[in-house]
Amino acid sequence: MLLQPILALLEANCNVPGQIDKYIPVTSEVTSKQDSLAAIVQTILIKIGHLMEATISLRTVNLVIGMFKQHEDVTEAGLLILVGLASGCPQLLELNEICKYLKHALDSKEGTACRYSCGVISDLAYGRPETIADYLADYVPALMTLLSDGSIDRDIKVHSLRAIGDLTLNCGVKYSEHYLQYTT
Repeated sequence: MLLQPILALLEANCNVPGQIDKYIPVTSEVTSKQDSLAAIVQTILIKIGHLMEATISLRTVNLVIGMFKQHEDVTEAGLLILVGLASGCPQLLELNEICKYLKHALDSKEGTACRYSCGVISDLAYGRPETIADYLADYVPALMTLLSDGSIDRDIKVHSLRAIGDLTLNCGVKYSEHYLQYTT
């Protein structure tokens, strides 16, 4: 598959969990390579992710987690790959691992991280509504905080609103039980 050699290149520039004997420090060159390769991976995943095997999906998620740990932050490159995974093969994602990183990105209130995280949440709301509903308590308050914070850029608020709308539409009963007030 076309994805394998690109993942190998990313792994060569990343601290992947389970590879204890290898440590790659964060440099501008490493970050630049990760950013470029992540954009390619995202495009491939969006186009042909539905053909991916579960083992490759797990390898890709582990790679993203390695990138986050290497940078000690949620990176744009890692989030780009998650956008591709959530769009191209949401059914293969192990959400336990990535959901805490999405929440961290929302809590950071950093523009790009918030926008990409909102996109992943929206894609998962459509691709895995029954599973993402279990994470409403993590995402909805964080998204509402972004909407209510006057210092947050309007563009981020639009993405936050879209993510809330997608969660509302796709997680129906669970969403309404916890986040909608009924009046009679």
